[in-house]
Amino acid sequence: MSLTATTTNISSLSTVRKKHKMTEQGHANAKDTFWENYWCEEDEADDLFPEEGNPTQDSERTQKVQEAQEDARNKGMLEVRNQDKCKDALKETLMKAINGAIDDLFFDEIFENIERAGKATCYVRRKHSSDERRKFHQDIISKYQAENDKNREIKKYHEKKLAKAEANKGAVGTGLLITESPQGWLVITNNHVIMNADEAQTAKVVFDYLDDQSDQGTRVFEVSKIVSKSLRTKHTDDHTTLDYSLLALKCDDSEKEFLDQHALRFEETARIQACSNPTILDRAGLKFLPLIAFSHPHGLAKRLSIGEYPMETYEYPIAHIKHNLPSAGGSSGANLLFSSVDDKRFVTWNAGFLHYRSKRAVAWQAIGPELRKHFSTSSRP
Repeated sequence: MSLTATTTNISSLSTVRKKHKMTEQGHANAKDTFWENYWCEEDEADDLFPEEGNPTQDSERTQKVQEAQEDARNKGMLEVRNQDKCKDALKETLMKAINGAIDDLFFDEIFENIERAGKATCYVRRKHSSDERRKFHQDIISKYQAENDKNREIKKYHEKKLAKAEANKGAVGTGLLITESPQGWLVITNNHVIMNADEAQTAKVVFDYLDDQSDQGTRVFEVSKIVSKSLRTKHTDDHTTLDYSLLALKCDDSEKEFLDQHALRFEETARIQACSNPTILDRAGLKFLPLIAFSHPHGLAKRLSIGEYPMETYEYPIAHIKHNLPSAGGSSGANLLFSSVDDKRFVTWNAGFLHYRSKRAVAWQAIGPELRKHFSTSSRP
């Protein structure tokens, strides 16, 4: 099957549910909680990959890394290479979910599968900024000219981003290796990380980046093209797009085994929407459905975030959810993983949602149908 790049718009999905309305209290506090409740912007991060010969290997990078590490720790994001802390936090959450104990041998099996699922997460490096990215920021700056607090904050943010784009500086986000296709092995990230073919030409994807100070053990792949995309969202309440870019990797047959061992299934069935249904959870013996995510916050080595599927009824379009997992700039493109409600042992973990900004994610239930046409010769659905 021949693949062509496609651009997705989901305005029709936006009408499935009404937009969440701010309460009177929310209106009163809107100014104080602007970044948290309205904008919730979470863009890509500075490229801090410890590459040999990288000119940023100096005191400036050291300071940035230390600040990033502190922020990630304070948010509860766990270093993947610190297995003991990850295992303790995961076991505590899973036992809380079932309101009971988990046998050590069973948990070892669970953790082994979670580690396996985490291998699909990769570090996505954008080496330069395109004209399209500069125009995106210019257009928003032009739109928000009226003098009020909200507009000033939006302009200030995009002026900063525009200056970085005009300096042609790159940045990083997170991605997930999902499958092999006729176009090659595919990695999904956010569209605001890699916006177009121009940025994809020089992009790199790095697997097994586990140490903030070393590139030892990593595998780096170039990107051949963008296979499919849905444009980036413009603000928190923009539910008209899915904010993803599907990247095809350059690789040869000798690398197929490595990639096959790292790829992870995604889940797009309707049962995801039932994950917050108390009746279904009760029948499965669960108090809540745990969610986890692997990402590269602030351009650091891989971290693990742990949370739960939101039980509250957010009046969001069916394609979008609000979640509670800790994240940071650079987490853009991370996938939220879950174990289905009929698997009480949490053995199998699949990607269910694509994180695109702070506390926001879009469901594979919306992304999957757009991509399935590309997988006709793939061994993974």
